Amino acid sequence: MKNIVLGIIYLSFIIMIDTQAQTNLNYDFPYNDENVYCFDLNDNTLIYSNGKNITFYDLIGKTVIKNIALTIGSKVLTIKNDVNCDLIFIGTEAGILYAIEKSTGLIRFQYDYSSSSVTVIEINSNATILFVGLSNGMVYRYNIQNLNDHSEFYQHDATITSLKISSENHILAISSADGTVSLHNDISLEYINTLKVDKGWVRDIAFNNEKGIFVCVGDDGKLHQWNIKNIDNIHKLNTSKESGNWLLNVDVYKDGNAYCFGGVNGSLTIKHRFGILYKKFKGPVIESRFWDNGNKTMKILICVLGRGITYVPAKEMKFKSL
Repeated sequence: MKNIVLGIIYLSFIIMIDTQAQTNLNYDFPYNDENVYCFDLNDNTLIYSNGKNITFYDLIGKTVIKNIALTIGSKVLTIKNDVNCDLIFIGTEAGILYAIEKSTGLIRFQYDYSSSSVTVIEINSNATILFVGLSNGMVYRYNIQNLNDHSEFYQHDATITSLKISSENHILAISSADGTVSLHNDISLEYINTLKVDKGWVRDIAFNNEKGIFVCVGDDGKLHQWNIKNIDNIHKLNTSKESGNWLLNVDVYKDGNAYCFGGVNGSLTIKHRFGILYKKFKGPVIESRFWDNGNKTMKILICVLGRGITYVPAKEMKFKSL
């Protein structure tokens, strides 16, 4: 009886996560391009760069919308596109920030940090401020209308690993290798609080506005969950051990009932109230994101170190109950 029940749960879980797995296996992603280290996702458009081109890919039509030629001679560690901004931003391992016009492909602005890598970029909720995180722990803020207007914003004690915005709460969260996450108002830039997570690296953070939660993962292999509905009373909800290895990234599904995270050991995990889906890849999963294409099914896009971007059908993942 137990096996029958688990079988029904598994079948329901797979159908809910991806009812279109059979038809979605033909995406022409650069899965064999070892020079792709990150991507951004805006609605149904995937944006990525291999250091030679910036590619805009239509996930619905399964076609390349646009390629912008750009030879920068360094790994692209972070890329950020906002539909409300006419620029796309790129940060490199060599420490150069680029602002590129989407319409012309011309470089409108660049800044060389030289002594530090540009590890992460984020745009605030009204597309007026650009935040740039560096490997030396510094975060800078830029006026998007005048990129020459920029200044130091906040200093952590170690590498900035993630910058994420909660548009509902106007919270900017900054995670660092110093084991903390600092919270700020993304409009007024007012400091809110610092959350002490772990002694090791906090690798990534994510918000779910519908449930008012904030999550983070890192080298402790744990998923930390916080309640952020009231910024004056931010408190931890739960901490759960998810892996014996480093967790490098995390995302929360739109209804707040599922999480996906990738590991340094090549693992991809989807955790839901029904159970866990799991798959191993030949390389660390350095990025994982739910793709919301407007229907009720979950879809996962990942970037694997040394391989590139791929779509993961749920039917290829192993299931186990909680």
